Amino acid sequence: MSRLLRGGFARGLLQGTVLCTLGLGVAAAGPVGHVASDVRRMVREDLPDYAATPASWKAAGWVRLGVGGAAVGLVALGDDAVRAAVADRDTAFTRRVAGAVRSLGDVFGLGGLSAVAAYGAGVLTGSGSLRALGFEMLEAAAFASLTVAALKVAVGRSRPGQGEGPWSFRWLRGGVGGAHGSFPSQHAALAFSLAEVVSTRVDGAGWWAWPLAGLVAASRVHDDVHWASDVAAGALVGAAVGRWVAGRRDRPRISWIPWPGRGRVGAVCRVAF
Repeated sequence: MSRLLRGGFARGLLQGTVLCTLGLGVAAAGPVGHVASDVRRMVREDLPDYAATPASWKAAGWVRLGVGGAAVGLVALGDDAVRAAVADRDTAFTRRVAGAVRSLGDVFGLGGLSAVAAYGAGVLTGSGSLRALGFEMLEAAAFASLTVAALKVAVGRSRPGQGEGPWSFRWLRGGVGGAHGSFPSQHAALAFSLAEVVSTRVDGAGWWAWPLAGLVAASRVHDDVHWASDVAAGALVGAAVGRWVAGRRDRPRISWIPWPGRGRVGAVCRVAF
């Protein structure tokens, strides 16, 4: 099962969902108009606003950035020790868990698919609340990925498997997915950005969204492709991006209420504005 969650299957499913959404939308002017409007808003409004956000920070914003950076630095002091401890506790069970959740932090895996599926379902069904949730998930994933890509290139940190240690950097000469693109973790950033949006917009989702994000981050250390401080930084970036996206506008909140009946159990979707 874990093999199906990775690689070509997840990528093909994601591409199929996108093509299906676009193909069905062509048949109706309404969905196409919604998608075009959302794309324009993301590119023309939200992305420039996101890029300009640091310029509007007050002292509190810079303090939070400093505290986050200090926390990542403290974690980095134990990178070697954490790596050794995780390697000592590697078992068949931990490998299965890591393999099962890994794709949840992949832009072209189940992480990206969940955002596309939520948005596509909202567009095709005419559900404004589901469309808004999916749109915020897509924005959070996109903005987190762009931020992480810029940091990877700027920092150029060597991955654990390179054997250069946790303090090997190639400033401004890193890569997004190469041997010197370790900092920060893309998977952790994506997982935590989605967890922030979902837990903010869907009542009761925090109890499962955050633990799943944590497992995704832990899987990157377990697989020896990131240092512990890489996933800590990725988690902070993702959570911050998700909070920025979810906090921009008043969106409807979604909750599911159990509805017991005679001989069956159902659920009612409640949307709060």
